[in-house]
Amino acid sequence: MSRTDCRPLGILLLLCAALWLLLGAPLASRLPDDYQTALYFDSVARAREAPTDDWKRIVLIGRRLDTTLLSTAKRSVIQSDAYWALPGGELYFENAGVYAVDRVTRQNMPGLGDVERTGQFLFPPGMDRGPHVLWDSQLAGPRAMKFAGVDEVDDVPVHRFTFQVQGLDETLGYGHLPDVPERYRALTDSDGVLLIEPASGVLVDYIERGRSSFTKPDGTVIAPFFVWNAHFTEETRRSQLKRAEQVSRRLWLLQTLVPLLLAGAGVVLLIFGMRAARRNA
Repeated sequence: MSRTDCRPLGILLLLCAALWLLLGAPLASRLPDDYQTALYFDSVARAREAPTDDWKRIVLIGRRLDTTLLSTAKRSVIQSDAYWALPGGELYFENAGVYAVDRVTRQNMPGLGDVERTGQFLFPPGMDRGPHVLWDSQLAGPRAMKFAGVDEVDDVPVHRFTFQVQGLDETLGYGHLPDVPERYRALTDSDGVLLIEPASGVLVDYIERGRSSFTKPDGTVIAPFFVWNAHFTEETRRSQLKRAEQVSRRLWLLQTLVPLLLAGAGVVLLIFGMRAARRNA
């Protein structure tokens, strides 16, 4: 074999392309070990503190903060806190917890975290059409998701999922109310829409409406006390869309372009090597 024979290098590059697809590409799609995000919501609601009180219209500002506490090769432990407050800062509802999340599937990992949870905490790149279960800090329990079609957000194709929950116990989140939990429990019914950019798995818009009710310990519903609708702020929607585009571009670069360049260079070197070998034969 000639010193200028480039066939071994071509074979090496093809092997590198195969190894990258097998090992490198999955690593590139893992949840970052320093993942953190802040999401903000607007909400208009009706509320009251007792079953016989008059309703009051209130405006709420929602905030969800996710912060990675520690991360290993397989999982991340994430502190996720959701707060709803009046414009003056008075807290109306909160739900905080520690979630153990699989860095590949973005699912809640059983046996870890401060509560035994199932379903998705976030959504993975290449999000399929389900159905799925979502359990994050937006609500105190799981909610079922169903694929409902393809939409567009600012000309970007997204998957639309609908969700629904009934009778979810959120008593702990409403502890500021006078008779909760001493006299009443607080049960929530809600439904909504999730718009997910499928290549990145990034949630680009969130729309929800719901009702929480005073309920006796035996499950008898007394009366609703909080009726709301909520959605991403315009700034959050834009920032999430930008994040989706950045993640999709990075994944395309690492999962598609890099192996194609390696494989293409390998094939070219093999062809030149074989032609050179025939000329030298």
